[in-house]
Amino acid sequence: MDVFLGIFARITGFFMSVPILSNNNIPARMKIGFSVFLSFIIFPMVQPISQANDHIITLLIYVGKESVIVTGK
Repeated sequence: MDVFLGIFARITGFFMSVPILSNNNIPARMKIGFSVFLSFIIFPMVQPISQANDHIITLLIYVGKESVIVTGK
């Protein structure tokens, strides 16, 4: 679950920050749906991280870190 959320956070951040895709002409539901679709495709190809655990705080920090890495803010 944590690997999927990390992938999803990176892809969603990418779609929200790329100038062509961040345009308001593309609905947010479509961007999120496409992010979920790509995450499901990429998920089997990614090796699980060894530092993952079941704590919700650690998971939130991990997803936040992945989001910040993509957007650069």
